[in-house]
Amino acid sequence: MKILKILAILVVSAVGFVGPAQACIPGIEMIQDYTWDPAGPVSVCVLPDGEAQTYLAGGQRVTASLRFPVVDLSGVPMPFTPVPVEWFSGGPGVICEPYTVELTTDSEGWVTLIPSIRGGGHRGPDEAVDLVLWIPLCPNQQLDILEGVYFNSPDINGDLQVDLSDIPLFAADFFNGYDYRSDFNWDGVINLSDVTIMVQALGLACE
Repeated sequence: MKILKILAILVVSAVGFVGPAQACIPGIEMIQDYTWDPAGPVSVCVLPDGEAQTYLAGGQRVTASLRFPVVDLSGVPMPFTPVPVEWFSGGPGVICEPYTVELTTDSEGWVTLIPSIRGGGHRGPDEAVDLVLWIPLCPNQQLDILEGVYFNSPDINGDLQVDLSDIPLFAADFFNGYDYRSDFNWDGVINLSDVTIMVQALGLACE
């Protein structure tokens, strides 16, 4: 695991802040650090309506997780405390909508989050941006996972549904050369395994 820094965490009435407006949870201190595992680059294949799958380069499927501690204003861990986490920007080309995942800290006061982003489009190694979470604590916080998280989807054109409009784009990549956007399991080639993922996803759309 690699401990990463938190950016843009203390939110006051600053001009230009674009985070979602939510009531915060009083009595919880700023999060000091977090860990993202695995530390190396991963590719997350997302769907408009379904479970995201995460892969290492070469096609090895892994379970990626984000863990962070929650402490009170005295720095004491807060076990078994509800914590809402919202995906609101970054990540894949598009997300279905900002949505909140309700989590609870463990016995040591840590939250573990498995990426559950629903969306489409793609952000490959040449166009990746920070993966961003919004946590409505007091003060509000934004967590940025800074490196090595790429996204693609059978919803190649990013219209939040997998349908016949995505097939010509996939076919162009399959027959005419490699493009990360269609290498859903990130094994370095576009082949029948990607065809299977595409076929299984046909018809999925944001609810």
